[in-house]
Order: sequence, then C-alpha cells, then structure tokens
Amino acid sequence: MLKEIIDEYKKVYWPSKQEVLHVTVIVLLITIFISLYVVAFDLSFNRVLSLLITFLRGK
Repeated sequence: MLKEIIDEYKKVYWPSKQEVLHVTVIVLLITIFISLYVVAFDLSFNRVLSLLITFLRGK
C-alpha cells in the first residue's frame, strides 16, 4: 500500500514558483476587477433607488 501511495505521489504535477506567481497575480487581478464591478453596480443601483424615492416622495 505504501508503494502505491509513493507511486501516486510521483505522478503529482508540482508547479514552479513562476507558475504559482502568475496564477496568483491573475487571481488577484480578477478579484480586484470583480470587486470594482460590484462596487460600481452597487453605487449605481443606490443612486437610481435614491432618485426613485425622491421622485415618489415629491408626488
């Protein structure tokens, strides 16, 4: 059983430091982009709702 575990362990692909760095940067950039998109949508939606409330209270 231990030999089978060792054989499977040898099949595992271990990325290089450079690959890990690239993937980490990509994940961070995507996270920042999605965060900015959500903030922009939230602010826009909040503004639209505020205008709608102001319009409805005016009547």
